[in-house]
Amino acid sequence: MKSKLGECPICGSKKIERHIGPLKVQISKGKFIKTPDVEHEKCESCGETITDYEAEKVIDESLAQTHYRKAA
Repeated sequence: MKSKLGECPICGSKKIERHIGPLKVQISKGKFIKTPDVEHEKCESCGETITDYEAEKVIDESLAQTHYRKAA
């Protein structure tokens, strides 16, 4: 899918693709969570993943559920 962004905010490349799928998000050194499917963009040059507000809400919810499960 075509990107909504013009260029990567990290490397400036115009090779950005829109994706829908799960994300592996690092929450601390060596610790990751996997999100449900979210829309995000990925730079094909440097690998940077770019998310919008809606995707960040899904990531935050996944993180909250992970911490809730640990506390229970």
